[in-house]
Amino acid sequence: MTKTMQPRNRVNLQQLQSQMPRVAESTQDDPMDVEQPESKQTLSRYEMVRNEIRTYLLTHHPRLLQEALITPMKKKPEFDRVVRTYIQLQRKMVPNMTVDEIVQRAWKDLCSLGPLDDVLKSDEFTEIMLNGFDQPWVQQNGRDVPASEIISFDSSEQLSTVVITKILNSCGKAISEARPIVDARIGDARVNIVASPISQMRGPIVSIRKFPPINLTPEGFLGYGTASEEMLEFIELAVVGECTIVMGGATGSGKTTTYKMMAGFIPKGQRTIVIEDTAEMRLEVLYPYEQGYHFLSEECRIMGDPELDVTIQHLLEAGMRQKPHRFIIGEIRRGVDLLSAVEAANTGHATWWTMHGRSAKHLFKRMTMRLTQADPSMTQQNAVELLTDSVDIIMMQKLFKEDKKRRVFEIVEVAGVDEDTGKPILNPIFEYDWEKKNFFRRNPISTKLIEIFRNAEIPFHRYEKFTERVD
Repeated sequence: MTKTMQPRNRVNLQQLQSQMPRVAESTQDDPMDVEQPESKQTLSRYEMVRNEIRTYLLTHHPRLLQEALITPMKKKPEFDRVVRTYIQLQRKMVPNMTVDEIVQRAWKDLCSLGPLDDVLKSDEFTEIMLNGFDQPWVQQNGRDVPASEIISFDSSEQLSTVVITKILNSCGKAISEARPIVDARIGDARVNIVASPISQMRGPIVSIRKFPPINLTPEGFLGYGTASEEMLEFIELAVVGECTIVMGGATGSGKTTTYKMMAGFIPKGQRTIVIEDTAEMRLEVLYPYEQGYHFLSEECRIMGDPELDVTIQHLLEAGMRQKPHRFIIGEIRRGVDLLSAVEAANTGHATWWTMHGRSAKHLFKRMTMRLTQADPSMTQQNAVELLTDSVDIIMMQKLFKEDKKRRVFEIVEVAGVDEDTGKPILNPIFEYDWEKKNFFRRNPISTKLIEIFRNAEIPFHRYEKFTERVD
């Protein structure tokens, strides 16, 4: 015989709690005051509910919790709605507190980074650097400036409690003397924490880099003076022609933002796997499935344990079995990751990645060195030949201090190997004249690039002018 479930009456928790007698609040500042047992009981019950809210958010809304730390103004309404619904459905009650009071206190305890809140609200500041608790810096308009007037911590303990603990809790990571360095992504920011005994400052060293809030369109790319119209035309050809492109430049030079703009030139439907140490491009959001784009985003997992780590190398190897058309990789630091990227490019998959370097020539040398380090059996000449077979274009970008503009100052074709010297042939296509402050085209493209464009079935008239000598 089947039992019939009786409907349960809905409980208005807000009304129920508002009808509960309020406990007189203590006027004592000492939390250990034994004459205030009711106050201690209320605090203990609230802490229990708060911890349950944190567990619920980490399990069901992890991105909300992370984004609320970095973009509090944007995420607070959603946080309030989610937490209020959870409290009411689960009937979480705290004596002497209404639902609204629980929600607001949970917001402050879980999502407020205290002295950093005002800085995080503003797009004016792109990076926060805390050298211990007493030496705050920010990056503003491309420059690092002291920030003690807008960021102030009372102690190292406050920095650890108000900032570091919340960041680590939001992403499920931990820091200790055995593992004093943590890299994490929270919302739209990348975080690095260096704790004692590595940090020799007065407290941990914390770097919070907010990802650029703007997504450049081709028009914006030109409007900001990042390149000339002719350069943009060539870049689009390189993307459509399925060239392997390496972007070089220092931190903050705009490499990732330029890649995001370039990704818009990838023909719709081409399956593109995006691999990053810390996911920041979010191409699957910028170019969504509903519009016919085919981007997959994957993020590495670095736990400090070779058995648990998932690196760029691992994801590239797995990606080769995922029917990829091309790969876009974030910054490459390890030689084995570079070797995997080069091998992916050498098998016919257009592959992009970024590395640090001051010029195309310098960057090519760095890649050669990294390959020989990754594979000791590889000679320098082997590395040069492998790179010239795999890499087609090197783009260099820089933030110019004088006018705070980011510019692509070199576009160089990797044209092959000189048969007489064994050295790579680096053919400059475009350069930026640092004295005259303008872009100019230097050389025609080589037969290697002409063949690439032809194989990609690009009509000759689209690249004909780039085959002609420059006067």
